[in-house]
Amino acid sequence: MFVAPTEIGPALKQVPRRLRSSGASLAVAALIILSAAGCSSQAPSSNPHDEDHFAGTNPQIIGRHIYGCDDGAQITVDFLADGLTIEVRSTAGGKPVRLSAPGQGLQYIGDRITADATGGQMTINRQGHPAQACRRI
Repeated sequence: MFVAPTEIGPALKQVPRRLRSSGASLAVAALIILSAAGCSSQAPSSNPHDEDHFAGTNPQIIGRHIYGCDDGAQITVDFLADGLTIEVRSTAGGKPVRLSAPGQGLQYIGDRITADATGGQMTINRQGHPAQACRRI
């Protein structure tokens, strides 16, 4: 049934044809928006050690270094977004230990553990254990 605009009232306004959207235009716009939403500005890393960082498991992690230590251990160090916090864990799947530094270039401190990082070297001191000297690999 057709209703003339005057029967509905003054609220009805005619939209010029050039401003009307067709169903096809809306569908194309929706597809563009959905495809753009699926894009990520962060490219996947070619470093296999970074795979769970880029999988989005912890968005605070901005980088990861692997260290080989003189005692044969391997240590994973995750650097967090604040620039003053790291998480240290053994690559054998140990629970991460969080350490923080009071400022850039200063010693990282945690619960009964400290870490000094200089260039590609890190020295880890755990209470009751000998110092662990490690080099970035």
